[in-house]
Amino acid sequence: STEEICALVLPLLCDQLGVTPDCVTHATAHRWRYARVTQALGQPFVRSADGTLYLGGDWCIGARVEAAWDSGTAIAEAILAQM
Repeated sequence: STEEICALVLPLLCDQLGVTPDCVTHATAHRWRYARVTQALGQPFVRSADGTLYLGGDWCIGARVEAAWDSGTAIAEAILAQM
């Protein structure tokens, strides 16, 4: 069930983020059913010329939830590098 998955994954995520589960105000699990990209973009994200809009997701790298995570991480790193 989604509740069981959430209970298993939340502590792992918190560990990776360096926070404790009691800091979480809302958590839910979601099935990754619609990731069906047949040909990925081949780069982790795209952004507008002025760097104010970023688009990313599994469609950029591959049809897996891990690709969406990696895309989001790459966006975050790019934004932090601009600071």
